[in-house]
Amino acid sequence: MWKPFLWLLYFYLCVCVVLRILLLLNPLTTAHFSAVDYLKIFVEGAVTDALIFILIGILFWLYFLFLS
Repeated sequence: MWKPFLWLLYFYLCVCVVLRILLLLNPLTTAHFSAVDYLKIFVEGAVTDALIFILIGILFWLYFLFLS
């Protein structure tokens, strides 16, 4: 039952990580980050992305629940 949601979560997190890497490597970015800053960016970003996905997943779950 939860397998499609887990696949969507993995896909969503992978897309967000790739997008975060692209934005950090953007040549227009003039800020310089330390290794700790990069770690914080990716960890905090993954946590917020997972929480947003949980909220969206609840809405999808309710939709599928009432659809059947």
